[in-house]
Amino acid sequence: AQASEDALRAQSEVQEKHRKHEQGIAELEGAELRAKSAQNTAMHEFERQERLVDEARKALETAQVLQQAAQERATPAKGTLLAALRQSPDETWKPTLARIINPALLSRADLSPQLVDEASATLGTLYGWNVDTQAIAAPEWADDGLAQKAVEDAQARMKGADEALAQARRVLGIKNKAVEDADFSVNVASATLSQRRNQVPELERQLAAADDRVKSERKKAKENAEKKLSEVNALIGSLTTQIRDQG
Repeated sequence: AQASEDALRAQSEVQEKHRKHEQGIAELEGAELRAKSAQNTAMHEFERQERLVDEARKALETAQVLQQAAQERATPAKGTLLAALRQSPDETWKPTLARIINPALLSRADLSPQLVDEASATLGTLYGWNVDTQAIAAPEWADDGLAQKAVEDAQARMKGADEALAQARRVLGIKNKAVEDADFSVNVASATLSQRRNQVPELERQLAAADDRVKSERKKAKENAEKKLSEVNALIGSLTTQIRDQG
């Protein structure tokens, strides 16, 4: 016994719709996984760039400190030992005192430096000791040209560090945008998948209804066929009886 063509067609359509829906869910699950993978990658790249920005910031801070130190050596603050030395008309300190003095003392402003008169000063004399300072390498800070070059080099390093930090921050902005885009993609994929999954119960209800209709029509068709067969058998039996009675 067969169900009606309409019932069979409706069942087939619902089955195909259900199949395509399940296929769509599988594809959306794959899309969600890819979106989450991309989101994870974007976040790792953003965090890596954050570290690079931090390193660039520290490099700039170091360059600024070095530039300030170089500037202080080239143009020392008034009252410091180095300022007194640079302002001195007598530069005999460069091949002598400069070779042995502790550089940490140069920025001190409490040493009251004074140039002694020529009568009491001798080359290489320091607190009564004669020292062969020519055997000691002259420090760069004692050379005016090298001091100025140190300032220029420090300024160049600071400029480079500043540009590197700016570039790192620009890249960080790009990475942040990538994270936002990845978050949006994950949200869209998850929402779409959730919507599709929420439609499954209704499709299953429709599929069950279509199956029940086909089963019901088949059962009814079978019952009708059995009823007709019973009626035919009864008719045959009646005719057989009549023929036998007439004979």
